[in-house]
Amino acid sequence: MKKYILLFLGIALAAAVTIADAATMVPPGNRNAVQPDIPGASSRRTQATNTTFQAKYRKVYALLQNDAELRGKIRKVAAAYGIDPMHIVGAIVGEHTYNVDAYDRLQT
Repeated sequence: MKKYILLFLGIALAAAVTIADAATMVPPGNRNAVQPDIPGASSRRTQATNTTFQAKYRKVYALLQNDAELRGKIRKVAAAYGIDPMHIVGAIVGEHTYNVDAYDRLQT
């Protein structure tokens, strides 16, 4: 009976890994032929705060570069989800460059 339980668990685990692996397959490369336009709300917010997208990018880049604790948290979460930490970094950079600013919460 114990052998059957182990066999069943092994098959179930193999099936789960196969399904999870298949669900994460993404073809390489950019899906857009050209870079999409920046949304108007992002442009207006950036102008209203007297900054530029380049300045916001440099600010979030410096934050990631100088905050070892944040980088550790990113690595920990990436490991928990089995993804490359660069995917989280890309999302943070994109959001803080084109949407909220990395320091918006500090300014409120």
